[in-house]
Amino acid sequence: MIAFDTEGRELWRDDERGVHASDPLAQCDEGTWRLVTDDHGVLTIRDGLTGEQLGDNDWTAGYTTPVAVRIDNRLALLRVDGAHGIELCTLTGEKIWRRTYDLFSVHPGNSAVLEGVEEPLVAVPLSGGLVDLVRLRDGQLLNTVAVGEQAERRPLLGIGQDLLVGTLAGELVMIDPLSGAERWRQKFGASVVGLAAVVEVGRVYVAISTADGMLRVLSSISAAPWRETKSVGLPTS
Repeated sequence: MIAFDTEGRELWRDDERGVHASDPLAQCDEGTWRLVTDDHGVLTIRDGLTGEQLGDNDWTAGYTTPVAVRIDNRLALLRVDGAHGIELCTLTGEKIWRRTYDLFSVHPGNSAVLEGVEEPLVAVPLSGGLVDLVRLRDGQLLNTVAVGEQAERRPLLGIGQDLLVGTLAGELVMIDPLSGAERWRQKFGASVVGLAAVVEVGRVYVAISTADGMLRVLSSISAAPWRETKSVGLPTS
């Protein structure tokens, strides 16, 4: 891993640890830039400007994606989408809780964090078309919801107090994350492979990419009207 400044000058490098198989997390908190990476299950927290190691957490072959979350107004690191399960740890890598699953039963899609609900939680996609709703502060399982098999990109999206799930069968499902109840379900002509939220002047739009190359835009998440546009290139988030 190598860090550069905006002029292309090398700031620091680490020839031993890189990033595999997830994106790194860059997070600024109280004036400190942290760079968080997972390399084959070894989580490393660095000062992003100097490369100084601030902490680590070894979950061998975990292959997790680091996500910044707030618990009781304090920043923490959530490790999701791993081969073994999910974990919450401190900014120096100490484990707060860990929830393990059978090997590779966690679906490789992206988990969704919902911080706008009364009890902030993370939605974890599982094989077999299931989604676990797990409380952030202690890792307790609140509900398991059957929605249908999901695509392997970004099939889950948390918006405030709502959870949207896209399926391989081409359905978009709205879930109440606290009760696990299904609010509505809409069927499209092809698998839902991407979900992204766009906020403009306080209004939330949801972009839905499907495997037939179409991009659909929800202008309201309380019901399921949409408008369709032609996609340019492949359907991605």
